[in-house]
Parts: sequence; C-alpha cells; structure tokens
Amino acid sequence: MSAWAKVGLMNVEKFAREIKLMNEHTRSNVKGAVRRGTAAVVSGAESRAPKRSGELASTIRAEFSESGLIGYAKVGYGKLTRRSRATTPEGKAKAQARRENMKLQFALANTSKQALSVMNLGVYAPVVERGDKRRHKPARPFMIPAFKAAKPAIMSEMKTALNTSTRETGARV
Repeated sequence: MSAWAKVGLMNVEKFAREIKLMNEHTRSNVKGAVRRGTAAVVSGAESRAPKRSGELASTIRAEFSESGLIGYAKVGYGKLTRRSRATTPEGKAKAQARRENMKLQFALANTSKQALSVMNLGVYAPVVERGDKRRHKPARPFMIPAFKAAKPAIMSEMKTALNTSTRETGARV
C-alpha cells in the first residue's frame, strides 16, 4: 500500500477529449502545469516528511499518467528491512535466522507482490500520514498538507496555461 496525492483535474476524461480537439500548444501548456504542480507537491512532501533516517522522504516520487494530464505524488515502500531490537545472543541468532529465511523466500517468490510481502520492507508511510491507534502512533501528515499548500498555485497555473493558449487560438474558456 502506498500513500499518494493526486494532482490532476476533475472530469479528466472529458477534459482530455477537449484538449485533444485543441492545438498542441495547449496540450503542452496543460501537461507542463500538471508536471510543475506535481513537482511542487513532491518537494513540499519531502520537506514536511518526518526525518529520522531520511528513508521516508527518499521514497517520495512523482509519476504521471500516459496522457500526462494526471500527476501522482507517491510515497511508498522503504528500502530498509525492519530491524530487530534483539540484545541477547539468542535473540540475535533468531533474527539472523529470520533474515536468512527471508532471503530464501525472496529468491523463491514468483510475483513482485510476494517478494514485497516476504522482504518485510518498511511500509510505514500510511502509518506516519494517518497514525495507528493500536500502536499508539499519532498521525503526522505530510502528503495532504503538501497538496493543500500547493493547490492554489496549481489551480492558478492551470488557469494561466488555459488562458494563454486560448488567447493565442482565439477560443474562449
């Protein structure tokens, strides 16, 4: 599971059809506005993400739909496996045996979903964003505030992209 913020437009399908009817300049303006808006959300989320090891912020990335009219600011799986807190020699030996077993199961996994479940990667972005009452972890949102902070600029830039294109073509929005 990954937490993500979607930067795009309401009724994208209808809007995409209308953009296809417009000129190439309009399409490129709108795609550029979506890219810049998504980049603003990503940078805002990276700066707001709690930094203990820096791993959470390093998983934040921008992805785009095939049409380029939808941008996703995603945060996902960490790169580090969960670490054992064992202090006794027996506990350390058990943790080492679990790691070896995990490596074997990972090698035998047939799908990426199986591999992710086996590797026990740090999937804590949703827990950080929303909190976890069972584990007494308070919510420390960073994706939603980043999107809310960037939203006025995104809307303004979309409006500007459409208005400059329509002025050039003589159409009305």
